[in-house]
Amino acid sequence: MNADRARAESLTRWPALILLVCAVIHILLVVLSFAFGGAAEEWLAANAPDYDQAGSRLADPFHPINLISTGITIVLLVLAIVGALQMMKLGSWGLALTAAIVACVPCVGVCCGLTLPIGVWALIVLMKPEVKQSFT
Repeated sequence: MNADRARAESLTRWPALILLVCAVIHILLVVLSFAFGGAAEEWLAANAPDYDQAGSRLADPFHPINLISTGITIVLLVLAIVGALQMMKLGSWGLALTAAIVACVPCVGVCCGLTLPIGVWALIVLMKPEVKQSFT
């Protein structure tokens, strides 16, 4: 049984690692854009003569729509991180599957779709019977 588990770990290692790195990078980008979004808005209003502040209310990071979408994105990215960690150590198959599905959702992965092929790769690996059996 150890050989099967080692094989499953080798199959899941790379998709899980790439999903983990992409999710961490995306969380950092979300936090940075949230932190500096208000400062960018103020700079544009002060330095760009054609900047229409009234028409750019959605650029405000504290706008309710932005707060909700940022919250949902962070929750999905945390799910992806936890699922990728579970995939790496063959823990919870359900959480690993969730991470792969989250990676397939446009605009949740880094660069709106860059993680799609990685998510599909992870789904294909997770659906293999020998990999599925190796999860605890």
